[in-house]
Amino acid sequence: MGLDIVRANLKRINGSLDLWTRPGEGTRFTLRLPLTLAVVRALLVSCAGDVYAVPVSAVQEVVPLRPAAVRTVAGREVIVVREGTHPLVRLSWLLIGDTGAEESGDEFPCRYAVIVSTTGSAVAFGVEQILNEQEIVVRNLGGLLRSIPGISGATILGNGEIALILDAHALMLGFGKRMP
Repeated sequence: MGLDIVRANLKRINGSLDLWTRPGEGTRFTLRLPLTLAVVRALLVSCAGDVYAVPVSAVQEVVPLRPAAVRTVAGREVIVVREGTHPLVRLSWLLIGDTGAEESGDEFPCRYAVIVSTTGSAVAFGVEQILNEQEIVVRNLGGLLRSIPGISGATILGNGEIALILDAHALMLGFGKRMP
């Protein structure tokens, strides 16, 4: 029964399962996956109760975020990390328009800044939690989800939960247009 489930899932993604067995010699399973599946290393973060994956290739560093470290320059939040000043974008606001303060009762729910850079300039995305770093399989988004800016794909985590994969470059380009 277990191999039937594996075979069905492989068939669904255009893969295959071959089985070779010979009494007294053992059994060999060969899984063939399509090249359209990409595996990337990602940082999993929690934001407004959802899990998102940020490709590690875009992450410069992660720093704890204290409300006292946040400054306002020209009406926008920034943080200073060593000698660099980075715009701070609360990811919950950028993705879903939620400040997070109402649910948590906390006026500043962001606990970490994930500093991302894809074009030489860097932006700090404020998130509530850093979950872990792991390799994920990138799944293409279908129809309606494909048009959401800042989302490049999805992955299914080990616990069965779906995490959206953030397109750091698109988020960096679009954050200025959405900020109040």
